[in-house]
Amino acid sequence: MKRFALCALCALMLLSLLAGCGQEDGVVTYDWEAAFETYPAETTVMTVNGRDVSWELYFYWLYSEYMKYLGGYALEENVPDDTEMTVAEFLLSDVEYCCAQYKVLDDLAEKNSAELTEADMEVLELQLQDDIAEYVAEDGTETEFYEYLEGIYTSPELYEYINRMMVLFPRLFITINGETGEKFSDEEALAF
Repeated sequence: MKRFALCALCALMLLSLLAGCGQEDGVVTYDWEAAFETYPAETTVMTVNGRDVSWELYFYWLYSEYMKYLGGYALEENVPDDTEMTVAEFLLSDVEYCCAQYKVLDDLAEKNSAELTEADMEVLELQLQDDIAEYVAEDGTETEFYEYLEGIYTSPELYEYINRMMVLFPRLFITINGETGEKFSDEEALAF
């Protein structure tokens, strides 16, 4: 409960810090750098199944979800197509969900001894190369890419964690259910 209270307090402080920002040509702007610097990256802001969620991971989802889906909307505005929820309420709910999903995945992978294969590691390397080409240049370097990541409040370690979890998800599914679901009985499927 203390962790939840800390998470809620962090979120409220962050939103109040962002609320002080302004508009440029009708587009809402926020000081994300100041918001990110509110806490040290390793500060635990919530826990999921006993696993710590760092401020860095929490902020990653906050920043990326806002930029991806709600950029330009004020936090106090209602979410488009939803008159009941503000952008801030949606973001906080979504961020907590994303953090929980990744930590539960981490937990389940450990409990089920799901590990990345050599082929999975190749996928991760290809993803890194694709990201370098997309966000830096075709002939960009890892160093340049990590500098880019720093500009969007993402450490190389967090980048690797996010991508590892994305590749681990189908591996965990296969570990638990089998390649074609053969570990999951018809009775279990019907009971679901």
